[in-house]
Amino acid sequence: MTISSAASRAPTAHRRHFDGIQALRFVAALLVVVTHTIFYAHERLDPSFAPWSYGSVGVDVFFVISGFVMMHAVRSMPASADAWKTFARRRLERIVPLYWIATTLKVVSLFVVPSAVLHATLEPVNVVASYVFVPTRNAEGKIEPVLGVGWTLVFEVAFYALVALCLAARVQVLPVVALVLTTCAALWWAFDPGRPPWAVYFDPIVLFFLIGMVIAEFSLPGRRRWLWTTWALALVALIAVLVAPGVDGSFERNAPARFASVTALVATTVLAEGHLRRMTPGWLLTGGAASYALYLFHPMIAPAVPELFARLGWTNGWLSVGVSVPLVVASSIAIHRHVERPIAAALTRRRTTGHPAPSP
Repeated sequence: MTISSAASRAPTAHRRHFDGIQALRFVAALLVVVTHTIFYAHERLDPSFAPWSYGSVGVDVFFVISGFVMMHAVRSMPASADAWKTFARRRLERIVPLYWIATTLKVVSLFVVPSAVLHATLEPVNVVASYVFVPTRNAEGKIEPVLGVGWTLVFEVAFYALVALCLAARVQVLPVVALVLTTCAALWWAFDPGRPPWAVYFDPIVLFFLIGMVIAEFSLPGRRRWLWTTWALALVALIAVLVAPGVDGSFERNAPARFASVTALVATTVLAEGHLRRMTPGWLLTGGAASYALYLFHPMIAPAVPELFARLGWTNGWLSVGVSVPLVVASSIAIHRHVERPIAAALTRRRTTGHPAPSP
C-alpha cells in the first residue's frame, strides 16, 4: 500500500482551526477537574461528601479529540520519507516538556512533604517508567505513573507511535490504525483482572482514538454527509442501549452508552463548527489552549484547598469545590502562558534556526 493520496496533497489543504473542538478541550478537562476536586473534598474534608465519577468521561472526549487532531495533522503533512520524524517530533515537543515538569514537581513533593501527597510513593522503577511513558505498577498495585493523571499519556504516546510507524512505512494511516486498535480492544477480554502492565494497551478505551479519526475523515469537504450519518448512528445506538432490555445502558467506563454519547458529542461539535466559530467566547478558547496544563497540574494544586479548609475547621464540600475549580483554572492559564508557551516557542526557534534557543 502507498500513503493515502489525501495525505499527499498540499500541506495547507486541510489545515483548519476548529473553535468548537478547542472549546470542547476545556470542557473535557473541566469535567475531570470537577470529578477530582469532589473526590479531594470527600477524602480530605468530609467523608459524607459523595464522590462523582461521571466526569471521567472527559478523558474519553480527550482521546476522541486526539484522534481527530492527529488525522488532520497527518493530512496536512507532505508525503515524504521523513514525514514520520516531523510528526513524532512535533507530538513529543507538545506533550513531553510540560509532563516532565509536572512529574518532576510530583517527585520533589514526595521527597520534601511526603505526608501531603496521598496515594503515591517513590518506586525507582515506577519513577523511571513514568518519564518514558511505560506502564508499570506503583506501590499500591495500580498501573499508573507517579503523576496519576499521566496514565492517559501512556495511551497517547502509544497512539502517536502507531501513527508514526504508519507514516514511516508509508501505508494508509486510518485502515492500519483501525485494524490495530480494534484488534487490541477485542483482545482485552483475554486478560484476567491481574493482567500485566503492558496489557493496558488492549483496553477498549483505545477505540476513542479511532472514533476521532473517523470523524476527522468525514469532516473533509464533500464527505460531511457521512459525518451526519455517523452522528445519526451514534444517537440511534445511544437510544437503543438506553431503552433496549438486557443491554448495558450504564454510563460506566467502556459502556456502549458512553461510546455513543461521546461520539455524538464530538460529531455534533464538528458539524456545528460554522455556528460555534461565531458564538464561542474567547475565555472558552483560552481555557482550551490551557487544557493540557489544567489536566496535568490540577492534582497538585486542587488538594491544597480542602487541606486548608480542614485546618480552618470548614467542612463544606461544595465550598471547597467552588474555590478549587477557579483556582486551578487560573493557575493553569498562568502555567500555559508563562511556562508552556515559552517552551514551545523556544523549541520552535531551535527547530527552525538549527541553533539552541535561549531559555524562556
